[in-house]
Amino acid sequence: MSSPYRGLRIERRGPVGWLVFDRPDVGNAMDAGMLDDLPRAWAELDADPSVRVIVNTGRGPAFQTGLDVRQLARDPAALREQSRRTKRAELRLTGWHNGVGKPVIAAVNGVCAGGGLHFVADADLVLAAESATFLDPHVSVGQASVYELIGLAHRGAVEPVLRLGLTGRHERMDAARAYALGIVGQVVPDDALAETAQALAETIADRPPDVLRATKRTLWAALETGRTTALRAAAGRAASARAATSPAEAGTETAFADAAGPTSAGGLPPAAALATAAAVPRDRFAIERTAMTALSEPSETYRYTDFETLRIERRGPVGWLLFNRPERLNAMTNQMRDELAIAWVELDRDPAVRVIVNTGEGRAFQTGVDVAEIASDGVGMERYRASMENFDVHFTAWHQQVAKPVIAAVNGVCAGGGFHFVADADVVIAATDAQFTDPHVSIGQVVAIEAIGLLRKMPFEPVMRMALTGRHERMSAERAYQLGMVSQLVEPDQLRDAAQELGELIARNSPVAMRATKRALWGALETGLTEACRAGAKDLVSVWGHPDQTEGPAAWAEKREAKWAPLSD
Repeated sequence: MSSPYRGLRIERRGPVGWLVFDRPDVGNAMDAGMLDDLPRAWAELDADPSVRVIVNTGRGPAFQTGLDVRQLARDPAALREQSRRTKRAELRLTGWHNGVGKPVIAAVNGVCAGGGLHFVADADLVLAAESATFLDPHVSVGQASVYELIGLAHRGAVEPVLRLGLTGRHERMDAARAYALGIVGQVVPDDALAETAQALAETIADRPPDVLRATKRTLWAALETGRTTALRAAAGRAASARAATSPAEAGTETAFADAAGPTSAGGLPPAAALATAAAVPRDRFAIERTAMTALSEPSETYRYTDFETLRIERRGPVGWLLFNRPERLNAMTNQMRDELAIAWVELDRDPAVRVIVNTGEGRAFQTGVDVAEIASDGVGMERYRASMENFDVHFTAWHQQVAKPVIAAVNGVCAGGGFHFVADADVVIAATDAQFTDPHVSIGQVVAIEAIGLLRKMPFEPVMRMALTGRHERMSAERAYQLGMVSQLVEPDQLRDAAQELGELIARNSPVAMRATKRALWGALETGLTEACRAGAKDLVSVWGHPDQTEGPAAWAEKREAKWAPLSD
């Protein structure tokens, strides 16, 4: 690639294309020439069949420091054109602006300031040197900061982004803080940045290009709309991708499952009505539950189905739903999915249960669809594909609109479709040895539904990184805790006791108030802030006049436990 670019260098190292800002004497600030040439540079890298992943970095002590206002002041035509594009939201600076389909890694080698934040906000993955710093001086020079901060706010925590915008040039965020917030996925010594970025890019480049492109498109599209709408759209795309899987590829899935344990072939949420459970004959709910070893029996008037792939248990006010295929790392078969649809509804209807804990037997929490069954069972595969295409799935608490609080207690490995149960839980705790990985792209499958659910609960960059690195990287429990995917870590042998303790603590609160709170917060993921607040107001007033609003203050004043009214339909 020998095309000349002003202020840029384009290089190719194996399957990795490098776009390097090359104005080190002015902090790699963008002048008229760079602004004109960036779209062409991105397009050339995206079109080059030998390039599968793009790394974007800077030469010298800075990564990128935004517009070169001094140079642009001397070029009125270029300044007018940039102003026009800014007013019309028609920027052409980044890979995202230019519709680049290949994965883009930003390797932040030093100062990233102002408009340089575009290239962080719009990258798929972000690495940073230990000395890298981030600041936004716009307000310190009389300018509003908008596009860059909006992009960052959509990828993680809002408060630190807003602080970055309001403190201007007077504060800098260091690389360690950016990593803790999930803005950056990895911090490395300065002299190892290029080598690390190249190695990561080569790992990703080993995946099927069409799968990477589809995964990237799906996750970015999820930032444009509400949770259910995004999931519905992704389900259709994922179904199309799976329909194209050849018998040879199916064989690869089976081999992967046998070698590394069952892994997910995907998932398919809707916020579905209780269609599956409603279709179950009522007498199925009257089958006595027998396996209640060492735990309290269910209420005398409530009976549970006797499941083959699950265990249902109750400890006082806490109901337990346990995946029970430890020999297959709790991978989901068609039978398990059918049983889950019933189990969630039964637990939600049991008047003695106020909180539900979901965990796994053995050394894994949940590893998604049992691809060995999918690959060997043509009928099962067709049924699975149809459920995705029709967006008709019922295996998590969210799918089944469970009103009671749900705690996921992650023991061991959570892989692929297992993320459904993390993304769709209200609270997540984990054992200190828990590990999280999404191997979809490593077996030629698109990452879609599970990751979209996670995007609403944690920063964007680490979700995209898991999606693109596949089985070659695992996220530790400690990192999941730092990023807010998990809210508590406990030693493995204490996980169930900790989950029970947390469940009992939550169960002390008003059931009707918790149901309305849960409905309001999950509903807020479906729309913008203003509409979410309007909808939340209805949930707030829905409990006014309820007996619990009298009982709660009275119990508080009398220093006793409240006697809450049972939930009613």
